[in-house]
Amino acid sequence: MKTEASFDEIIDNLLEVLKPIEENPQILKQAALLQQLRSRLFSGEIHIAIIGQFNRGKSSFINKLIKEDVLPTSVLPLTAIPTEIRFAEETKALINFSNGTEKIALGAENVREILNNFVTENQNPENKAEVSKATVFCNSDFLAGGTTIIDTPGFGSTHIHNTRATLDILPNCDAVFFMLSADLPITQMELNFVKQIVPQSSRIFFVYNKIDLLSEEDLKTTSEFVVKTIKEKLKIDVGSWFLKVSVKDGTGMEIISNEVMGFLKREKFFSLSQAIERKLFSILKTLTEETDSMKSALDAETISHKNIISDLKKECTENEQSLKNLSNLNIIWDSFPFFMPKINKIKKISAMVQDIEIMNLLLESDSKNIFEEKMKEISQKNSANFQKIADEERKILEIQNSQKTLRENIEKIQSCISLYV
Repeated sequence: MKTEASFDEIIDNLLEVLKPIEENPQILKQAALLQQLRSRLFSGEIHIAIIGQFNRGKSSFINKLIKEDVLPTSVLPLTAIPTEIRFAEETKALINFSNGTEKIALGAENVREILNNFVTENQNPENKAEVSKATVFCNSDFLAGGTTIIDTPGFGSTHIHNTRATLDILPNCDAVFFMLSADLPITQMELNFVKQIVPQSSRIFFVYNKIDLLSEEDLKTTSEFVVKTIKEKLKIDVGSWFLKVSVKDGTGMEIISNEVMGFLKREKFFSLSQAIERKLFSILKTLTEETDSMKSALDAETISHKNIISDLKKECTENEQSLKNLSNLNIIWDSFPFFMPKINKIKKISAMVQDIEIMNLLLESDSKNIFEEKMKEISQKNSANFQKIADEERKILEIQNSQKTLRENIEKIQSCISLYV
């Protein structure tokens, strides 16, 4: 960012200049993202995504974190739709649909049931029910103070759309708990996925789940292997943020609840500031690309007319040169003695005549004013061309006048962006 303006000033200025062209879907989307950023600045929310391959125990892990069994769990790929878990005094779930309707469930048991019906792959394959958002609310110390957890679909299963949904979540996350599993320490697919997370998240915590399956010696060996692999392959020093847990028996969960959340809350505003700056820069980049594309589309409306004008001007220039050549030939022709036979005149002038049509006319026509006639014809063509050029220029002016307001709005947006980038 170039200026010393605060985030809320930048966001407000951008929202103001975007208003006149919010009918553009991409502009509307970016304006909505700016509104979300503004809301998060006001509330101080921090978003933590729980990400991992399917069957790494993400939903069970969240239930342990918030100390309430509200998310359905399964050994099969389960979560199909990202689900936000937020703080509230009572436990409930809100399911929003694309058509504007919603369903509400109260109490942990009813919450599990409605989530099972609408956010799981089994009951709502490929989101046939067209759920637009799923939110769970519960009274949890972990969520108090503006922490929002996002339960994401597992990547790497046969359900490709689940991986896509998880990737779409990344730009909205400030920190990530990346779930690994002791029964399959780390895969190339997981390494590849972490690469995509790094540029978009301020902090990644690696959660090594299912340690109850290993002996103490095996746990030490596999832990060292995973940490070393992450450092060598991804250039990430996980430091003390490699968290060994067993969701099944609760081992290690208190460390996350206390130390990790304490760290996040201490770093909250720094992490939030980093996240918002990163997301704001991404929005500015998208807006720049979209407004450049809009300008290109506007330019395309006049380019065909400009091409026609260019071709006509080129033809006029060529015609002007032809007129000069014909005028010179006419003078030479008239300078020949009047009694000289026509064929002799043609022979003398043939070396200077580049136009085959003129030669044919000289051979075939009895007219004494063949050059003048041809010059008149070319002059008439140029007159017609000048009229066509005027018509095309008028069309361009009409188009530019119709584009004026939109171009001014685009210019305001780009000028506003240039202040900060």
